[in-house]
Amino acid sequence: MTPTRRKALSKDMRYDQPGKIRTLLLFCQTFLLRYPNRLCMPKIPPRFYIYTRDVENITGRKRRKAAHILSQIRKLHQKGQYDLVSVKEFCEYMKLEERVVREFLVD
Repeated sequence: MTPTRRKALSKDMRYDQPGKIRTLLLFCQTFLLRYPNRLCMPKIPPRFYIYTRDVENITGRKRRKAAHILSQIRKLHQKGQYDLVSVKEFCEYMKLEERVVREFLVD
């Protein structure tokens, strides 16, 4: 006797079954009752540091020049070679407004 093969269901068809939907709804209700403050997704905090790629996007310079600008800012603020540069420090150096710079930041 040969075993019968079950037809593979697509991902969309698997979740159309009433039992799975009922289980998912029960989970959601339980989660919301336990954690009522989590109705909204948490906000992602704004970036604090700026990287070479961000300086490229803001200034339109090449990667080497952007890295050189960041190294000059580090030298000005007496930071180490691998220390990060904050957005505020970059804005002070380039004499730009912080809100304008934050629009260009790459996530």
